[in-house]
Amino acid sequence: RKRLGRDAPAEELHRVRLTAKKMRYLVDCCRSVYDPGDITAVVDALRRLQNALGRFNDAEVQDAMLDEGAAAMVADGRADPDVLLAMGRLQERLRRQGRKARRRSLRRLERFTDKNTRARFAAVFGEGDA
Repeated sequence: RKRLGRDAPAEELHRVRLTAKKMRYLVDCCRSVYDPGDITAVVDALRRLQNALGRFNDAEVQDAMLDEGAAAMVADGRADPDVLLAMGRLQERLRRQGRKARRRSLRRLERFTDKNTRARFAAVFGEGDA
């Protein structure tokens, strides 16, 4: 958790997203075994974390695709200045959204790993390492 500060690599945040997704699907498929109120809270916490991380990942992927597309256009000699300008504007917008999504993701991750959420998981699944 300490490694995932403000400057955490996008790849690390993506790994957390994939892990949250796997956990959510695993918990969701066993939903009938647990108290509906308790399990809903756990699934919702996982869903919120996964969604926030997904928005960040989407912005990162789209930004990279625009970089690749612009580079390919320049390399092929078909770089229309108006198109490149529009791509640059779109990238700037995506980067703003990505920074906002990163901050939101890190806040969600903090909430997800706080003592209240760990206690909720322990109450549902047993004491374990809570």
